Amino acid sequence: RPNDVHRQTKYRQEPVEFINFGVRESVLQTVLPALSENLYTFLLQEPYIEYPLSKTSVIYFNNMFNKFHTTIQDEQSNGLILSTIFVSLIRELLQCINLSKQKPHYSPTINEFIEQMRNPDNLMLSIDEIIKNINYSHCHLLRLFKQETGTTPSRYFLKIKLNYARVLLETTNLSIVNIASHVGFSSLGHFTKVFKEEYSAPPAKYRKNWNNYYNSMDEIN
Repeated sequence: RPNDVHRQTKYRQEPVEFINFGVRESVLQTVLPALSENLYTFLLQEPYIEYPLSKTSVIYFNNMFNKFHTTIQDEQSNGLILSTIFVSLIRELLQCINLSKQKPHYSPTINEFIEQMRNPDNLMLSIDEIIKNINYSHCHLLRLFKQETGTTPSRYFLKIKLNYARVLLETTNLSIVNIASHVGFSSLGHFTKVFKEEYSAPPAKYRKNWNNYYNSMDEIN
């Protein structure tokens, strides 16, 4: 935002990472309303914007910038690639904002369970293994989760896995097989089926559509 002053503050003893991404105000005024009505006004009115990013979002951002730095560029394509990254980051940030504003008030037990499911390091684990790691009663946790969220842990965990697979398809060159394995699918056929159900396209086609969009830059330009 034009008049913001930024300050980096150490949080506990955790490592800190930051990325400065400068965008002209005229670009914000053009792009943001196209992404979400009144978004530009909303950003200016907010007294302070601080939304926690999930590990998946952080990986998305880092991969996008790494993709930019490792792409062979010329002077003309340089700005176009950055424009695409900018819109991608805004899209991901919007999701973070919406999730933050719409986040239900779950009990501490369920929140901890969900955080464990969202941890990319746990994507290859089963629900039973995650429950065992957090040392809760299996039957009680399953019943409480259904009561508070309205869905089952397995279904919730599946959506987390598919979202992370989407991130890897958009931001890396990993093979479909490796991505399926990375998010805990032993069967490529099963992964393809459930991914298509979630995103209306099988993984290979989804990546192709994304890369076509990323490479063309026409809409962004």
